[in-house]
Amino acid sequence: MKPKKYNLIPKVKLEYVDPKSLKPSEYNPKVRTSENKKMKLLKEAIIEYGGVVVPVLIADDRRIIDGHRRTKASIDLGLELIPVLIFNSTAKEMYDKYYIDIQNTTMPITAAQELEIFIKGGKITDKADRDINYLREIGGMRLLNELYKKGVGATSMAIGLRQLMNYTDDYRPSFLKKASKWCLMYSTMKLKMLLREKVNPDTLCAAINDLQPIEIEIS
Repeated sequence: MKPKKYNLIPKVKLEYVDPKSLKPSEYNPKVRTSENKKMKLLKEAIIEYGGVVVPVLIADDRRIIDGHRRTKASIDLGLELIPVLIFNSTAKEMYDKYYIDIQNTTMPITAAQELEIFIKGGKITDKADRDINYLREIGGMRLLNELYKKGVGATSMAIGLRQLMNYTDDYRPSFLKKASKWCLMYSTMKLKMLLREKVNPDTLCAAINDLQPIEIEIS
């Protein structure tokens, strides 16, 4: 059976623009354009190849969809013009969809970055949305903001709390709220380790309710 062929031509327009004229997405996590080894290598590549050779994808209003790192590197290097592909996507819903889709095919968005995007009001994947809203029901925006400050995502804690419920058979919202505070103090990884080591449920519940640590020998 022959594979189905598609005759698709995207509606984009190539132009050369001043990188300073482009608007970064308000949802783009800062860490994705931070100064690190990858950014240094990108700048070196731009210099080696005489400029940006892969166009930055932007919306009609000049907001960046894909290419925040290339844009920042170009500005830092003092480039006056870079190539851009203008994609007809002024509608917020369409912009959000393409932003998520493209970022995940170039530099995958981490759980921590998705939490940052959520807090800023941006579109995130369905799975991240479920985990984040699950934690919001437990601890409100205060819990989400605490996770954001620590630079961690919601997925790990959401999984840990669900495992804790099944292990202790305690589904009370007040207990889960205490457990989320415990995780913030001692880490979700520590909670998962205690569950893996099958610590006595009563001992675990008491430590969580008192916000006290548990020290055990790893088997």
